[in-house]
Amino acid sequence: MFTWHLNGHSVTQRVDLFWQPLVLILFRLFMKAHVLNVFTGDNAAGNPAAVVKMDDWLPLAELQCISKQLAQPVTAFIKAVDSDYAIRWFAGDIEINLCGHGSLAAAASLFAEDPQHATKVNFVSQHGTITVNKLQQGYTMSMPSWRGKPTPELTALVRELGINPVDLFSTRDL
Repeated sequence: MFTWHLNGHSVTQRVDLFWQPLVLILFRLFMKAHVLNVFTGDNAAGNPAAVVKMDDWLPLAELQCISKQLAQPVTAFIKAVDSDYAIRWFAGDIEINLCGHGSLAAAASLFAEDPQHATKVNFVSQHGTITVNKLQQGYTMSMPSWRGKPTPELTALVRELGINPVDLFSTRDL
């Protein structure tokens, strides 16, 4: 859905019916997406993620449309902000709080695009900062975490399944 605000009135339209063709044409003309497989190795084929580098943020409906059309498990949109990058992640048309493999794909894309890029990149999101360091043989990544809280309701549910946890915690994402 896309909402227009004009003279104090709001009009909501379905973006997939009205705007989607224009958004996709503009995307194909002026932006490019990189699709990378991260967490690959001898025993893993990797997790695919699309990365789109932007000069300015597009409206939410347009980001959702692009992500959905790229059809990857996650799309990371990045925008340079001073010496760091702002980042947002989408799984289809849903914006998500945090994505490790999307962040790693974004960093790998930056490092591949510019071999002279600094070996450290910070991605700043609404939910914390992700730092990726490029090493000779891979990457390291630090991500935000949230303190778990005891959850009596979840503990009771798990006990009904016949499991007796010592401790059970949840975070804001569960």
